[in-house]
Amino acid sequence: MTEYGLIGEKLGHSFSKEIHEQVAEYTYNLIELNSEEFHEFMCNASFKGINVTIPYKRQVIKYLDRMSHVASDIGAVNCVKNIDGKLFGHNTDFDGLMALIEHSGIDVSGARFGHRRNFRNGYGCVEKYGGLQYYSCKPYRQG
Repeated sequence: MTEYGLIGEKLGHSFSKEIHEQVAEYTYNLIELNSEEFHEFMCNASFKGINVTIPYKRQVIKYLDRMSHVASDIGAVNCVKNIDGKLFGHNTDFDGLMALIEHSGIDVSGARFGHRRNFRNGYGCVEKYGGLQYYSCKPYRQG
């Protein structure tokens, strides 16, 4: 059983293992999964807590028993806790970005973003302060 870790498709860039094991007293695993392995991993739910990264932040939702209002509003989960076989999801990216905005005193009331799906957490944070403007843009396709 994996107690704690990070799941995603490609994790070679991640410093999460070093960070977690430096500040906590548990083993933290980096678990690279393709889509089939991801499905199996989530169905087995043999973990206490996991962080979720690309491309599974939205896909993980269908495996959850409950999720926070923040995660539900954003439509993405990056943290899953297993309590007695029930999976609870949250989005800590939103909390971190909100703390940064409030700590630094940045006025984001008139912020502009491209398409919402490209910056879900930022959109949610700025929307909380009101005055958000966003515009639809066509994705750039090379070739």
